[in-house]
Amino acid sequence: MRNALCILLGAAGLWLGFPNPVAHLPLLALAYPLALLLLGLGATGRWSAFRLGWLTGIAGSSACLYWLALPVHEYGQLPWVLAVPCGVAIGAYVGLYGGLFCLVARLTRDRLAPFRRGLFLGCAWLLLEMLRGVFLTGFPWLTLSAAFVPWPVAIQGVAVVGAYGLSGLLVAVVCWTMGAIAPECGPRCPGVRRSVSPSSLAQTLACALGASLVAFGLVGYGAYILSRGLPKDGEAFRVALVQGNIEQDQKWEPAFQRATVERYLSLSKDAVAAGHPDLVVWPETAMPFYFQEHKEFGPAIRAFAAANRTPVLVGTPGYVNAPVKRGFLLYNRAMLVDAAGGDAGHYDKEHLVPFGEYAPPGLDMPFLETLMQGVGDFTPGVSVAPLRLGNLALGILICYETIFPELAQQRVADGARPRSSTCNCRRCGPWSRAATCCAAPIPAFPPSSTRTGASPNAAACSGRR
Repeated sequence: MRNALCILLGAAGLWLGFPNPVAHLPLLALAYPLALLLLGLGATGRWSAFRLGWLTGIAGSSACLYWLALPVHEYGQLPWVLAVPCGVAIGAYVGLYGGLFCLVARLTRDRLAPFRRGLFLGCAWLLLEMLRGVFLTGFPWLTLSAAFVPWPVAIQGVAVVGAYGLSGLLVAVVCWTMGAIAPECGPRCPGVRRSVSPSSLAQTLACALGASLVAFGLVGYGAYILSRGLPKDGEAFRVALVQGNIEQDQKWEPAFQRATVERYLSLSKDAVAAGHPDLVVWPETAMPFYFQEHKEFGPAIRAFAAANRTPVLVGTPGYVNAPVKRGFLLYNRAMLVDAAGGDAGHYDKEHLVPFGEYAPPGLDMPFLETLMQGVGDFTPGVSVAPLRLGNLALGILICYETIFPELAQQRVADGARPRSSTCNCRRCGPWSRAATCCAAPIPAFPPSSTRTGASPNAAACSGRR
């Protein structure tokens, strides 16, 4: 019964702690590592600890990633009976790391005192998130720090320790809090067995002090950074974010191309008239054709930029000729059109979505051809330098890339100010923006343009160069 309650606590905390259709309560995300800690310390053996942690991870992660079944059903045309297990399978993979953490907690039970255990388990969580970010091309969704994006004051520490580092600190706080409450918690955990020995009292005080310093330190640092506001020096700039709200199953139809272009141009004209932005940002593959060669729509977009003296960042597929089987390499591209209507450079998406934008190596065999229908054949980009627009250096991330903290950090290291992200958001679930902002927090959210929403709209945001 106790194990069942812990599993329910961890799964419910994970689901409610991340964006979902009911309520997003970030603090509840900490119930997930807490449940794994309790299960690990109370497990009768190593395999039991791993199994219980994995079950908790499967339940919580599958609930959070429920939306993966939607595009598989709608666009992959799989029946629900096959689409739903796709989300569960990904949840089982993400939950696997919960099982590993629970196993590590079990191994520390009789080897480390509570304070050292908290420090060790915080580092273990950090390493497990890093591993998940690189293993099998990486899938760093549901990083603990991303849950706190609605609370900017809590995530400013990412600028110092990184997203994975912040996750590790949060887990250490959870472990130390538990150590302060139940310093001798062991095989019958969560039963509290207090001791009045000096060493036990020292552990209680150390855990309480450690949890307090880290928690108040993170919040205090965040409050200090936010109180400074945006930099006072530099030129102010305005960005218009345009969202066309065009359904995925329509946008690639040739018959809808003209309507798509006209909608984006109309929304962009409204944005220019309302706010005179310095840059207009369109979503990932907003233009469902080869912008670089289209003889009608390409010039129309360039003419808009030139007529309004406003640069436009356009999401579009692109290609380069190459000595390969089909004669060219296909890219998921963000093209920057300058205020004169000319090319100011482009960025090609470097971290592609497996099974969505490319077939992983070894899965392009003939007998899998039917299963892999609809999978793109994009090539990873290699040039990640910021796009230059006067004094502005744009660091671009496209959709799936926003969940990789190291990519955002690399853009900033390369000199990007600010970052901009574009997304084909119908595919990305309710909280892709959370991952974006947690990767490299700033006092204001970075410009992020998505394809779908309740209605066609354009929004403006401002900042400094």
